[in-house]
Amino acid sequence: MDASPGPLPVTFLFPGQGSQYPGMARELYEHQPAFRDRVDECAGSLEPGLGASVRRVLLGEPASAAAHDGAETAQPALFTLEYALAGLWRSWGLSPSCVLGHSLGAYAAACTADVLSVADALALVVARGRLLGSLPAGAMLAVFLPENDLGSLLPGELSVAAVNDATQCVVSGSPAVIARFEAELAERRVESLRLRISSPAHSHLLDPVLAEFGAHVRDVELRAPAVPWISDTNGEPVGDDDARDPRYWVSHLRRTVRFADALSTAMDGEPKAFLEVGPGDTLITLARRRRAAAARHTLLTSLPGRIERTSALGRVLGTAGVLRTRGFSLAGQRVSGDVDAFSFGEKPAENRGPGVAVMVDSSGASSDTGEGS
Repeated sequence: MDASPGPLPVTFLFPGQGSQYPGMARELYEHQPAFRDRVDECAGSLEPGLGASVRRVLLGEPASAAAHDGAETAQPALFTLEYALAGLWRSWGLSPSCVLGHSLGAYAAACTADVLSVADALALVVARGRLLGSLPAGAMLAVFLPENDLGSLLPGELSVAAVNDATQCVVSGSPAVIARFEAELAERRVESLRLRISSPAHSHLLDPVLAEFGAHVRDVELRAPAVPWISDTNGEPVGDDDARDPRYWVSHLRRTVRFADALSTAMDGEPKAFLEVGPGDTLITLARRRRAAAARHTLLTSLPGRIERTSALGRVLGTAGVLRTRGFSLAGQRVSGDVDAFSFGEKPAENRGPGVAVMVDSSGASSDTGEGS
């Protein structure tokens, strides 16, 4: 008799800035000690003022949303959430066979792959957020065109910040030029959407801060990946030399996010489980749009998104239940907060139909209303 097949390989997907929202960590923080310990670890290592702001984003009320969307606070808050959430999954016995992040999410991916310690990753995320916040205001626009078609229309003052799938790109630049381009696209009846980002991420406007960011990278220890890690800069597995090279990280900050290529690499080959380790379903939606490839994979999320009126605890436990039905031996006895935790009555994201227009910006975040990240 043939042995029963083991569980699928799991790829952790880490979204970028914009997917965050106030209170996104509150329920898990209250009910899951493994998650709470990691949030406290990160918040406690930050400067007191920044640590308090990060806690407000993670644990606060939705009414405070507008005050905490800036890169200086939002980026360390989202990294903290993703680090804590990855740690929670690992505490239950779910370890990734591969990791992939979108823009800021690459830092949580690299930390999970042991390229960066959590302290060093957080230091870089804080430096990254402060440098982005020091620049003149920027703007970002999602454009529903293939990259080649976009290139023929794009003004020279704008940069292609991200290529998220075959028909969706993001451009970045100054607010005035973005506004003019948005109007030109409307005249051509090309769909576009302004994103909730006030920095010109992944554009030429970052050039003045690249040297300073490189100095920060040279101050931390960079290691070879202990877990395969796919680059969102070139779509290929990150080699040992690149992972340890500060120039890779500077290039990652500046260059176009090639998430479409990275996702192609991740979804190629054998069936896998893909788990979004962050708020919402931005990256899983991009995977789900690839209908032919998605049909052989299991696509799951960890937390509800900004506008979903569902329990965060219910979502993560519901997803854990789905994973158990797929043959994963999760450590159910370690779950606190519900007597029959893995049978919690949440409908996991893999049972939902394809998204229509989830918007993804240079940092990989989205909302189901089309607000960017």
